[in-house]
Amino acid sequence: MQSIKGSGILIVDDIPENIMYLEALLVSFKSQILKAYSGREAIELIEGKNIAVALIDINMPKMDGIELARRI
Repeated sequence: MQSIKGSGILIVDDIPENIMYLEALLVSFKSQILKAYSGREAIELIEGKNIAVALIDINMPKMDGIELARRI
């Protein structure tokens, strides 16, 4: 797989096993994989970073995935 130069892949889920599974699937893209376990953590993590793709769980406590997508 070719890497997406200068861009990362963001995974956001409140269930750690889901993040591990997605990370294993995406490792072949050779892009930086950023992981967050909440919407708030994701917003802080991506500040100043170039994200090519965001895989966001919809059902999360406090800030759901739809609200996170709006803020991103």
